[in-house]
Amino acid sequence: IREQKIENTNRNLTVDFRDFWSQKIGRSSQVELEFGLKYHDATHKEKSGKPYLVFWVKHGREKLYPKQRSKGMRWFLSFYLQLKAAALDENRDRGLLMLIDEPGNSLHARAKEDMLKVLEDIRDRIQVVYTTHSTHLLDLRTVYRVLAVQRVDETDDDSETKVLTAHE
Repeated sequence: IREQKIENTNRNLTVDFRDFWSQKIGRSSQVELEFGLKYHDATHKEKSGKPYLVFWVKHGREKLYPKQRSKGMRWFLSFYLQLKAAALDENRDRGLLMLIDEPGNSLHARAKEDMLKVLEDIRDRIQVVYTTHSTHLLDLRTVYRVLAVQRVDETDDDSETKVLTAHE
């Protein structure tokens, strides 16, 4: 039963991930996410016999650990898993606010657009505020959500800052 549940979860995770990841690895974007259960051996006395997750990113017959993938893939995958898991957590207060400074610096333009799709998907369950210098992280359809922060006197590093809305 456990193996069947893991197999079903792997399939569902892959389908959902493909909705957000449009990047190509080789000639296609058909990556699969897969995890499995392993158990600590006797060399880990406190953990001996306890389960832990092992995670892979598959492409065709190639099955690699995330650390063997590109920096962009690793960043996007961890971002995706963290936000999706937090959005599914039924036991936490719905007032979760996540602050992210300059997300996706290791991503190219199209992957940043994929990142925006993840943020849009979870926006009813998690409020995310992020800073960016990248125009690829600004969705023109939702520009009313953007705030710009700048110094009142751009020549004075000690001057106060002002916040401008999209209308300003």
